[in-house]
This record gives sequence, structure tokens and C-alpha cells, in this order.
Amino acid sequence: MFAKCPCQHCNGHIEFDVSYAGMSVKCPHCFEPTRLFIPRTPLAQEAELATRHAPNIETGAWVNDPMTEKQKAMFVLYGIALKDGLTKGEASKLIDNAIQSGIEPNKENQLKGNELFGKIRLNEIVGEITEAIKIIGDETATITKLKEAKKRVKISVKSLTDIIDRRIEDKQAENREKWLDEHPL
Repeated sequence: MFAKCPCQHCNGHIEFDVSYAGMSVKCPHCFEPTRLFIPRTPLAQEAELATRHAPNIETGAWVNDPMTEKQKAMFVLYGIALKDGLTKGEASKLIDNAIQSGIEPNKENQLKGNELFGKIRLNEIVGEITEAIKIIGDETATITKLKEAKKRVKISVKSLTDIIDRRIEDKQAENREKWLDEHPL
């Protein structure tokens, strides 16, 4: 199940799997860290969005950088045609338009998008754990730095466990469908 919330920096709309609620992520629009949350009701979500300013995704040097892998995954999720040479700013506008349109991603695009996001997140997890190992081996590391590394690894392991659980659920569903196809009632 997916939910939507605004970025706490640029107010760009972010759609996410509800299992990620409470986590901090980089906004796909401005790439600043923002916390994902589930509005209490659709009316509360609309009220929050109405009280904020319109997304300010046209400012900053980042708008001219090449689009990111996460943005490409969002394109897949929403079925947006991928064009060569898009910038972060252009991709951000297209993603925001898709989210604001209210069109829900179809099941096939959700599966493809989730697979891409999973691969991206796995690469991030490897990087986070590698960085934590460097900090652990650093004799000059402060207690604060070690505690921060521990916190990041804890979140990474939880995220990895969630990815594995979703993959198991997907495989179980595939196996069920296959078995039902082979054994009609």
C-alpha cells in the first residue's frame, strides 16, 4: 500500500510504500533529507498540502544535474516515458505532475518500480555499512561518531530485512499463482 506526503523542504509530493513511514529519505525532487509520514486521513493530507506553498523545485544548482536512478525508478513506477538527457529539475516536474494527477501506478509498474528501488536501496545499504566499518576501524573516532554509525547500520539492517521480507512475499505470491494455474479447482 502506498501513501503520499510532502517534502519538508520543497513541498514536492512523495509517494512511498507505507512500510517506509517514519524513515528519513532524500526527496526525489530536491534531494534534501525529509521524513516520510502517513497523514491521518485523506482530508488531513489535503489540508496539509493546501496550507503549504506550492513546490519550489525550480531553484538550486541541482536542477541542471542529470536525473538520478531513483528518479528513473519513479518514471517506471508511474509509467512515464524515459527520455535521454533529462535533468533532475525536468524529471522532478514530471514526477510531481504524475503524483498530482492522482493516477495510481498499475501492479506491473509497481513491481518493476519496487524492484528498481530495492536495487538502489541495496547499493545504499552496502555503502552505509562500508562507511560504518571504516568508522569502527578508526582509532580516533569519537563516541558520538560511533553511535551515529551504529544508528545508520541499525536502520540499514532493518531496511534490508524489509526488502527481503517483501521479496519473500512476492515469491510466495508468484508460487501461489503458478500452483493455482497448474491445479485449477
